[in-house]
Order: sequence, then structure tokens, then C-alpha cells
Amino acid sequence: MIKIYIMKINEVIYMNSESGSLSALLKKYRKEKNMSQEDLANASGITLSSIKKYETGIRNPKPDQLNKLAAALDISPNDLVSYKMDDVEDILSIIVKLHRTCGLEITGENDKSGNLIPDTIKLHFADERINTAISTYIAGTEHPLTLLRHPSSNTYFSDFEGIPIIIEDQKLN
Repeated sequence: MIKIYIMKINEVIYMNSESGSLSALLKKYRKEKNMSQEDLANASGITLSSIKKYETGIRNPKPDQLNKLAAALDISPNDLVSYKMDDVEDILSIIVKLHRTCGLEITGENDKSGNLIPDTIKLHFADERINTAISTYIAGTEHPLTLLRHPSSNTYFSDFEGIPIIIEDQKLN
């Protein structure tokens, strides 16, 4: 499974799964810090009522509240935001979004009909800082040339002018 977390200023993507929902993650990190909901409310400056709503999934925090919660828990805001990709459609939707919004270039050789040949497809970002971060990430993996096919269990974080990007991959079962 590959998880990609992208957080833009004033925009947070929340995805729910049994163990990866914001409410479950918030509760998990709070308990790891041996904090009560009241302790977290005091440390973050967020009302106890809001903390309870966040932990039960009734409401999701706005980006500024998410930052306050993360600071109070001494974690990255990205630790509370999860995007789980289970199938090809999930991965394709991220690639399409990155293509449309982040300058992801998709190239490759064309067949006689003008369609890209799957084995020749290459992904490249117009922003060289992103390519450099990916290159650094790949250099730290055991199998750098087969990252998408055989992911290792490492997490890497990069900050591009206020846009944190985390790429986390885990061995497929």
C-alpha cells in the first residue's frame, strides 16, 4: 500500500478508514501522550466540546485547528491526515490530481495509434524541487528502481514552500 499525504494551505484532505480516520488517529496520539481530552483542549487552545466532536468523527478540524492539535501532541499535522489507496482507481485519481494541479508530466513512447505504451510511461514534475525530493527518497530505499512495485516501509517528508508532502509506503500483503 502506498500512502501519499499532500497538505496545501487552507485545504486538508480527510479520508476515513478503520484505523486511519482523523478521529481514530487523534485519539491514538492523545492516548500515547497520556493526555485526557481536557488536557488536549488546554494544550491546544481548542474547546473540550470540539475535541470530543473531532474524536467521535462528528466534525473535522479546520487547517488552523489541525495545526494547533498537532502542536499540542508534538506531531506533524500530516500524522493526523490519512489518504489510503487500495486499488488502481485510487492511485489513478491521485496521479490525475497531481497532473492537473502540481505539474506532473506523464510521458512515454507512443504506439501506432498514438497511445502511450504502458512499459514506457515516465512521471516527472515540472518543479525540480519535487523531483529532487523524490530522487532523495528513492536513494534511501532498498530497491530504488522498483519503488512502485516493491515499496519499502519508510516515510519521507519534504516541505516545498509551505506545502508539506509525505510519501509513505508499506509492503503489500
